[in-house]
Amino acid sequence: MEKVSVVVYAAGHNYCAHTPILPGCIRTASSLEDMKIYIKEAIELEVKNSLKNNEPIPEVLKGEYELDFVIISAPLKNVYL
Repeated sequence: MEKVSVVVYAAGHNYCAHTPILPGCIRTASSLEDMKIYIKEAIELEVKNSLKNNEPIPEVLKGEYELDFVIISAPLKNVYL
């Protein structure tokens, strides 16, 4: 089964997640558990809407896949400074 990377990092008192292969597919939540659910739903919705509108989707999302959560432990401001 192919893996789809999801980048997760702290955003204030919340968690933020996005998947690099779907620009703009971003979700936040107050817990890691909720964030995992929300980003999965967001990816599924993005794929559904893209297919409905005859827009291309990444090949990996056309079959079965699993999400691979990559947790960034440092706040972004520390990464970019």
